[in-house]
Amino acid sequence: FLYVIIDTMKLYHDNVSDDPTPLSTVFIVLRCLHELLLLTAMMLAAKGWCIIIETIEIKEIILSFFYAVLFSFPIIILDTQVLNVYLQLTMFMIGFGGCFLYYNVLITSIAEANSVVSAHLLIISQSGIDPETTPIQKKFHIFNTISNSVVLYFSIMMFRTVLYELIHIPDYIMTIIYDLATFALLTVVAWLFKLKKSLRNGYMMVGENAESVEFTLDDIEKLNEDRDEIQKGA
Repeated sequence: FLYVIIDTMKLYHDNVSDDPTPLSTVFIVLRCLHELLLLTAMMLAAKGWCIIIETIEIKEIILSFFYAVLFSFPIIILDTQVLNVYLQLTMFMIGFGGCFLYYNVLITSIAEANSVVSAHLLIISQSGIDPETTPIQKKFHIFNTISNSVVLYFSIMMFRTVLYELIHIPDYIMTIIYDLATFALLTVVAWLFKLKKSLRNGYMMVGENAESVEFTLDDIEKLNEDRDEIQKGA
């Protein structure tokens, strides 16, 4: 929200005056932080962290941050700095390469996370538990919604960037598109992550007596020792 406020103040200043302002520097710093954190969070969400898996390797976090830097920095430079044609072309090519790499890893991560969840649901189903009654199924729906939202947001941002480079569009229109897309993504995430604490610990099976029996994550893992083989089949 601080980024949005500073951005709005900068747009207003630029509209009424051509004088330099410290708001420009603050805006660039906040935009870098904003996009790096957002893109990194999007990548980690695509991997299912804190949605369908509880832990993730430090290496994955570092790589997610690296992909975010490779994608966002060239675009930020193009949007905020005046460059000659050769530097513009260089930044655009780097940004395009970063975009392609980020998108490829994003889609691959979503597919791998879906495979893991499918394996879990298959194990649960083969163990006589209705997957539809388990929190992992709800988390699966949450993950699908978030991953689709992330891909849509990424597509909108890329369309906005390409449009900005090819056609002269007023800055305030580009800002409105960016802010609306970001606000929509954050709203979806905030709504979906209203996950009850009681649903984070295990799976629920509802019996004929209408009483619920809870199965912890450890119990589910012990139901079938050849999980890797089932996951490959899924």
